Amino acid sequence: MLRLTNPSSPRWLLCAAHYIRGLACQTRAKIEEARAHFESASSYFEEDSPELSALGTIVPPAVAAHNAMMLGFPDRARRLIREALQMAERRGNSMHMGYTLFFRLPGQHDLE
Repeated sequence: MLRLTNPSSPRWLLCAAHYIRGLACQTRAKIEEARAHFESASSYFEEDSPELSALGTIVPPAVAAHNAMMLGFPDRARRLIREALQMAERRGNSMHMGYTLFFRLPGQHDLE
């Protein structure tokens, strides 16, 4: 999907392409490469994008938190989960809330 984009592609498409590529990299244990794609996805992410909402569970900070934990950065992971939860709460999106909670760190019950 990423190969079908270019710098003038819509932001939502660039976000989705990097997000999906990041998931593929992480599944293949290319954790550092995945991090770069999740960061790119976050840079293109727009909370009010109807296209991204239509695609479902695209919440870059949630998967970036899981990735940060895999790379050994628990503080960064906690910050990203808080950011993702705040985003889901602002939008009132229960699907994004559930998806984010799925990536919450084990034992991280108190997010304050």
